[in-house]
Amino acid sequence: MIVSIGFYISKDSLNVAELSFSDKGPEILSANNLFFKDPESEEEKHILLSKEIKRIEEQYKGKNIRLCYAISQSLVSSFFVEFPFKEKFKILKTLPFEVEDKTPFQSDKVYFDARICRLLDNKSSVLVFVTPEENIKEFVTFTKPLKRNIHLLSCSSSALANLLETWNVPLSKAQNLNKGELFVYLGVENSLALFYKEGFLNHVFVLNWGCHGIIEEMQKSYKLTIEKAYEEFFSKAFVLTQVKGFTKEQVFFSNLIKKHIKTLAPELKLFKVSLETQLSESFSKIVIFGRGSMIQNLSSVLTEELDLPVSKLKKFSPFPNFDLQQKPLSDIALGLALEGLKKSPYTGLNFLQSTKKSSFFLYPKKWKKTILVSLFCFVIFSIYAFIRQFESSLLSQKIDEVFKSYGQKIAYLKPSSISIESLENFLSAKKEEKEDEKIVKEELEFKQPIDYLEQIVQKTGPAEQWGLRLQYLKIRDRKVEMRGLIEKSSLEKFKKLLQSLSFEKTFKETKVSLSEKTLNEIKAEQEIKDKEKINLEEQIKSSSEDSSESTDKDLNKLSSFSYSLILKEEL
Repeated sequence: MIVSIGFYISKDSLNVAELSFSDKGPEILSANNLFFKDPESEEEKHILLSKEIKRIEEQYKGKNIRLCYAISQSLVSSFFVEFPFKEKFKILKTLPFEVEDKTPFQSDKVYFDARICRLLDNKSSVLVFVTPEENIKEFVTFTKPLKRNIHLLSCSSSALANLLETWNVPLSKAQNLNKGELFVYLGVENSLALFYKEGFLNHVFVLNWGCHGIIEEMQKSYKLTIEKAYEEFFSKAFVLTQVKGFTKEQVFFSNLIKKHIKTLAPELKLFKVSLETQLSESFSKIVIFGRGSMIQNLSSVLTEELDLPVSKLKKFSPFPNFDLQQKPLSDIALGLALEGLKKSPYTGLNFLQSTKKSSFFLYPKKWKKTILVSLFCFVIFSIYAFIRQFESSLLSQKIDEVFKSYGQKIAYLKPSSISIESLENFLSAKKEEKEDEKIVKEELEFKQPIDYLEQIVQKTGPAEQWGLRLQYLKIRDRKVEMRGLIEKSSLEKFKKLLQSLSFEKTFKETKVSLSEKTLNEIKAEQEIKDKEKINLEEQIKSSSEDSSESTDKDLNKLSSFSYSLILKEEL
């Protein structure tokens, strides 16, 4: 179970509210007001605050406790702005520029945070709160002796807003569209005008009015202690709408209070004019709450003074079963405790997250273990880096010795001239020598196609034994081509002999084409097919005229052949 505790330190009292959170929502555990005997004594405040926090921590020992504080709204400025994105980390990064543009402060001299009012599509409406760093430093000085972890540091208007908004309603859901509402918190030291639109806080205005002035005057007039004066005020304070039928004492008491109420009306009128002229916003009624609203007939008097309907708030949205007509609890402390229970993106306003320097200063215990672990890891890493560098140096030295030793043995270089460049030049020269030797060896061993033609002739024997008549011979590059005539009786044997050359290792490819047709048949086909065959016939005729032994009868005994071979590439 999470317990959130709100503390609000006013001029003469410490207001405390304790909340727990369950599946049903927030539940009020207790709400107390502790008065200081001497309002001017800061030491008394410190002692009372220390005792109260100690008492609370002992009561919730072993449980998850969140301590939430607030500074007075009179120390905080606010402005409304819209962004074209809805991620909170982007909003926080953009805020420093908005702060410098819309306030007289430099962003590094103030503490600021944003309260997201509305999320719609990819846009967000944000209420930004800004306070000078002196106010936070004063608070830190005040709470430092307590040595307690602080969950958040907010302001009174943001705390009160939690009591008026519906608990955990999505920010994207519109409520009371285009309708403005004014809630006026009548406090002890000062009052706040909270302008709501679409169900969420949009503007805040500090009113220079508080019921503390009435209580002090009651204390002096009736010679009461401050505690008794507060008690009398909350139980008996009233104003009369008419004096007929009342005693002098009652009329005196009413006039004492009414005199202070009449100073409140001008403040509200000023806020109304400012809202209408500067922000183009308006409202048609006023709802009051807070300790000052406990004065009987106050709504009627303000309605008459302002010409606007004024009513009293009957209940807080997160606590519908709590009766505000009872003895008033600390509204701001209750709102602070509620703010401590919020989850993203509803996280409460927190000035402590404005700067890392502040949060570190305010959370010494939280960061202690982290710092020690970081320092330990840094020392271990430094030792490892030193050992690694030392080992690398030894290894580099050993490599250098081996490098020079092999440079002398392999490249025959002097120790003084050994380098990476000199060894690269040596290896490059050796590589070129090897390549030159390979080329020379290939050229010496290379055989021309004519050499292999001679090898073929040696294998087949003399042309006369086959009746072979060579008509065409071509030798080009690695290819040999032959065509001619051969006796018909030798055709098959000569064919097998040529085909056997295909299995020789020196040849890559051989092609044999032999025909059993007679020369006359070949002539007839050649006349039809192409001129090349006709030229072949003319060559045969010319060769037959030169040889007296050839006759037409012999030609009919001959067949044509063609043969080609390709030598292997590597030869």
